[in-house]
Amino acid sequence: MNETPMTPEQRATLTNQVGSGAPAATALVFTLAEAVRDRREHQHEPRDDRYCANLTAWLGERMAPVLRRLAEAEAEAERLRAERDRYRIAWRGARTRALSTAGVADRAVARREALQRVADDLLEQALTAQMQRDELRAELATRPSRTELLNDAADAIDGDSSISAAVHATAALRRMAGSTEAGEKGTQQGKPTPDFFQPGRTYCDGNGYTAPELTMIFRVEHVTRHPSRGTPRAIGWSRAGSPDSRWHGDFRDEFEGWHEMTQDGESA
Repeated sequence: MNETPMTPEQRATLTNQVGSGAPAATALVFTLAEAVRDRREHQHEPRDDRYCANLTAWLGERMAPVLRRLAEAEAEAERLRAERDRYRIAWRGARTRALSTAGVADRAVARREALQRVADDLLEQALTAQMQRDELRAELATRPSRTELLNDAADAIDGDSSISAAVHATAALRRMAGSTEAGEKGTQQGKPTPDFFQPGRTYCDGNGYTAPELTMIFRVEHVTRHPSRGTPRAIGWSRAGSPDSRWHGDFRDEFEGWHEMTQDGESA
């Protein structure tokens, strides 16, 4: 049968009733146990059982130390139960903190793995872009330059008589149109020819003292203007001043330093 533990008030009442003194020693407890056994097992007298009466009196006189030992045992049990409860609460708190720490660590590992995957993807994209850029540079390096393309076009035009004739006829018409427009503007505004290249005319950037190979000759085929800024641009053909130099397509935006050439090849 499970008895409920004594309350602190019950223990205090029991201690006060039995009085002061030392609790029962272990030897006394065993002696009392033997007396209880002897009283239970001896041959009881039917009328006057003095042996049982003496044992009962002897046991009663020695119950105070036993009860004090019982009160102290109850107090110790109460202390142990309280300590057990404290340990149990502390263990539950430690378990909860351990589980929480483990969860935080798992989430940190998951975030680190996610960031590592993002970093790997970015590195792969950067390497792919670098490879594509290198391939594009290699492809552009094998392509001919603009000057080479213009020179090839000039050679093709010079080799085809019909194209060459058409180009020269177009240039002649543009020279005539440019001369007419310049004359009209000079007549209307009373100003000389504008200080920029004119279609159908040839210019050089040197003077009579500059070596031919250091002189550049520019034949203007067309003059246009930038759609938004309105700055002029002359488009035509250029070559060095030496007789054996080749014509190539070219354009100019600055007129300073250029001089129109006469039909005999001199600066005007």
